[in-house]
Amino acid sequence: QVVPAANEQVVLDQVAAATKITRVPKDLQPPLTIAPTDIGWNYGNTHCEVGVSASSEHKCTMGDPSGKKLLVLYGDSHAAMWIPAFVAIAVHDNWRLVVLAKGACPAAPVLTSDWSTWSDPGGVRSACEKWHLWAVRWINAHKPDLLVITQENFYRAPSVNGKPPTAFSESQWQGGLSELFMSLSTPRKRVILLGNTPSLLQPGPQCLAAHSKDVQACSTPVHLAVQALNQVDRSAAIAAGVKYVDPTPWLCRMTCTAIIGNYVVYLDSVHLTATWARYLENVLAQSLGLPPPDASLTSP
Repeated sequence: QVVPAANEQVVLDQVAAATKITRVPKDLQPPLTIAPTDIGWNYGNTHCEVGVSASSEHKCTMGDPSGKKLLVLYGDSHAAMWIPAFVAIAVHDNWRLVVLAKGACPAAPVLTSDWSTWSDPGGVRSACEKWHLWAVRWINAHKPDLLVITQENFYRAPSVNGKPPTAFSESQWQGGLSELFMSLSTPRKRVILLGNTPSLLQPGPQCLAAHSKDVQACSTPVHLAVQALNQVDRSAAIAAGVKYVDPTPWLCRMTCTAIIGNYVVYLDSVHLTATWARYLENVLAQSLGLPPPDASLTSP
């Protein structure tokens, strides 16, 4: 049973203390054997997940199905990993929640190489392009009361002249984000960009299993964990009049750790466990300007 953090300060204190953890706690949540499959989709409707070759999806509603306010979460697998927190937030405040998430396909309408091989198979890329068009049309047609966009930004641009795919330049990524914001008819005050989460240099659960008495061997310095394009995310959002929320302080100070408190933070090296997402639900809600699911916890 996950008891969500009362407020952001509680999490910040735990993040600061996490670098002093040396041994894997006996009451670890989730257990290391389960952590790699503790995926956000498991808390929603698995039929809502968009496959690699798919370019649209049926309407998929979570939260309060009869809620009068519509909350849309749009992005890639980094949107899906937050589902447990968004479901709790939506249920508590009577929002209908629709998740539009396609793995390995960012919300920004940029052409990407296949993430697993860094090659350029036309079918996968074209599906992602069609998905962008479909998702934005759906969003504009349904006029959400709040639209939260979140995505990984460590994608590779397609190869040019036979050269290997390379990371997006700041101008390329900024252009994609600007195009996304311009394509949306949702008023800017109702759009939030939830920033990319830091990454570990090695998968958390596997590393912890191998270093149960030396937990810090699985930590990553924050300057290596935070993606270079995060600052572009922030500046592009601000330039478009979109609120930017940085989740980095909920995971790292000077160091990003695989365990915070007695929770496994990552299910691999780049995705949060569903358990940690649930733990952050009050903090996330407050950052979005929404009532925390358990208001009693947040009282001083």
